[in-house]
Amino acid sequence: MMKGLAAFCDHDHPDRLTAGQKREVTETCDRALALARQYLARHAEAIIDRGCEGMLISYQTTIPNYIEHIRAVFVEGAKKCRHFVPQFDEPPPPETVES
Repeated sequence: MMKGLAAFCDHDHPDRLTAGQKREVTETCDRALALARQYLARHAEAIIDRGCEGMLISYQTTIPNYIEHIRAVFVEGAKKCRHFVPQFDEPPPPETVES
C-alpha cells in the first residue's frame, strides 16, 4: 500500500508534492495506520510467549511511527522527526574534536 507513494515522495525534495499528492499521502497513511492497528490488535490476541510479545513491541514502535514520519514530512512539512519514540538503548553519538 505505501509502495505507491514512492513514485512521487522524494525525501530530498518533500516540498515538491502537489495538493493532490499530499491528499494521496494522507489517505494512504490513514489506511495504512488503520491496518497496522488491526494487525497489532490481532497479534496481541495471539501472543503465546515472550518472543511474540517482543515482535508486537517491535512492530508497534516501528511501523506506526514510520507511517507518521511519511505524513509529517510529506504533508505537514516537518524538518525534524519528533514523532519517533526515543530509544534509550542506542549507543552514544561519537565524540568529535573541535579544531
